Amino acid sequence: MKIERVERKGSTVRLCLQDGSTLSLPRAVLREHPLREGQSFDPESYLQAAEPTMNKAALERAVWWLSKKDMSERQLREKLTGSGFTPESAWRACDRLKEGRYLDDARLSENIVRQRMKTGGPRKIAALLRQKGIEEETAREALAAMDDDAQLRSALELARRYLRGKSPDPREAARRCGAYLARRGFGWDVIRAAVSQAGGNDEEEDWGAEE
Repeated sequence: MKIERVERKGSTVRLCLQDGSTLSLPRAVLREHPLREGQSFDPESYLQAAEPTMNKAALERAVWWLSKKDMSERQLREKLTGSGFTPESAWRACDRLKEGRYLDDARLSENIVRQRMKTGGPRKIAALLRQKGIEEETAREALAAMDDDAQLRSALELARRYLRGKSPDPREAARRCGAYLARRGFGWDVIRAAVSQAGGNDEEEDWGAEE
């Protein structure tokens, strides 16, 4: 099989092959194992020969990304494979980084909970952790830091801010504030206590309506 076209985009190169298939590779690998248009190409043999370079480049790229932004293991693997690295090299890079604790989903989860608990409840933060690919058990352990008192403190501060300058009708203000806190991920027991302590009306039953 021959390479019909070589397309370069950023740090990734896409090979368009004679059979209509494509293969993306990191440019760092192509520098050590160059390819050109019209050249005969066997993907399996090429990837086997390039494996040490692929593994080294994947680790270097992962370290660079993590120096810029914290990521979960799943996010990092997906970013690597999306940049042309093989799944095997992505797994190896992540394993190496976990051994050195440069990649730590538990630590990342704890940091997210600590940062977000001031502006959101456990449901909203749990959804964010799932979005980032954090395993359920790891997320649950991090969310345990949000006990009832911590949730109430956060919800109360948000409720006080929300109620400033709002409708003079206390029932309407309570309903809207309750819906707002629900959208921020708090449970109804916490919402009722927070709205009541913030000066709203805690007798409103239909707080589920959106603004």
